[in-house]
Amino acid sequence: MESFPKTMEIVITNKMIRQYAAISGDVNPIHFSKTAAKKAGFPNQVAHGMLTMALSTIFISPLLQRQWRVVYFRIKFSSPLFIDDRLTIQATMMNHSEEELSFKISGNNQHNAPIIQGQIKLKKCTESKPPV
Repeated sequence: MESFPKTMEIVITNKMIRQYAAISGDVNPIHFSKTAAKKAGFPNQVAHGMLTMALSTIFISPLLQRQWRVVYFRIKFSSPLFIDDRLTIQATMMNHSEEELSFKISGNNQHNAPIIQGQIKLKKCTESKPPV
């Protein structure tokens, strides 16, 4: 089993926001226009919350290739994340058994303000092939 905690830092770029919008279909103007974001009360373009959540899965993705499956994924969004912000995500293993793994996920911006907190639980697949 890989060692935890693990930490990743990533700068949120305009390119990331545009690519995520293309995949998700979320084309809310606050993600693309500083003017629209300011009209909505934000100081800058806002990153998609679900982009932040998706980035937090980087630590468990390798486990999904080793017959683990997600059974629980809960994230609380505490503050918005903006274009050019630096997001630091940390995953800490909370439980480790032959059948179940659970991780605490937290993410802060460059000002150490909490952006996301949550938990991911995985269970070992006992079937010969992963569920669809």
